[in-house]
Amino acid sequence: SMLYRAKKNNFFDADEEDGNKTGGGIPHKFITLENGNIVYDEFTELYWDLTSSEKMEFMQAQEYIANLNAKMHGGYSDWRMPSLEELMSLMEPGIPHINPVFGEPNSKWSRDRSSFSSVWTVAFVEGKSYNISDIIIDKDQLMAVRGKPAILSESQLGKILKESDFFCKNTEWNASYANPNGAGVNNAYELSQDGKTIFDRTTGFYWTQTLSNSMNYEEALQYIQDLNTDKFGQFNNWRLPSLKEIMTIIEPEEQGNGMHINPIFNLNNQKFVNTRERYSIGVTWCVNLNGGFLVRCPYRFYSGVLAVRDESR
Repeated sequence: SMLYRAKKNNFFDADEEDGNKTGGGIPHKFITLENGNIVYDEFTELYWDLTSSEKMEFMQAQEYIANLNAKMHGGYSDWRMPSLEELMSLMEPGIPHINPVFGEPNSKWSRDRSSFSSVWTVAFVEGKSYNISDIIIDKDQLMAVRGKPAILSESQLGKILKESDFFCKNTEWNASYANPNGAGVNNAYELSQDGKTIFDRTTGFYWTQTLSNSMNYEEALQYIQDLNTDKFGQFNNWRLPSLKEIMTIIEPEEQGNGMHINPIFNLNNQKFVNTRERYSIGVTWCVNLNGGFLVRCPYRFYSGVLAVRDESR
């Protein structure tokens, strides 16, 4: 449902009955391209077209997109109508309810149908996505989109955990992807002379020895950038770990520190560690070190960060 999408991603929706007024929205980092005709969002990895300013019928919107693709707008031919979830990712709790880089906060078409002849539209003036527009007679604004963030579903996650024999504790709500019999990796850790980094001879990964202070996803990306700017441990190719990378250091058995991670790591009082993998447009996968299982973390959820690097990148 629409409300489920809003709450799942912490999207804001001002509707009294079916909205999510406590949603904080998700962070964005907008970059304008093509003389301001295209806006790229580094956080959601989506490109938005700003050339369509007139209100139009649904069929006209589809024709407009066909023309964008025919002329390779911005060098691409994969423009499409946005999903409701993609449009809602732009919703801001404050007024106006969409960043001024997108111009007037008018109602925008989505491609998601609420019935045979009606689709969801997002009304950025009111901060609501409850409107339903008739595809035959109504006119709304179009904002074409392209690009797609890499999403890791529960079924894909379960497949990765089992194929790689990674441990993931079984709880009452993660049975679809848990792997409680996973053996994990037989790590061979070496602490650097300065104590700042850990090298795992088994996987070839280098890790920061100490988890960061608690921070949200936006701050985590800045933290990684700062490590590289400062050449932490004399290197500038640190990154947020992928799910496969972080799971190589998760232990099947609880360690002496009460956590499912080797005590060679300084956990800095953190129980959660973030990854760069997404469950949805505004939610990443995190590891609960205390329980040894994966959880879904909205962008604004606070967790620790372990940075990783290897010699190939």
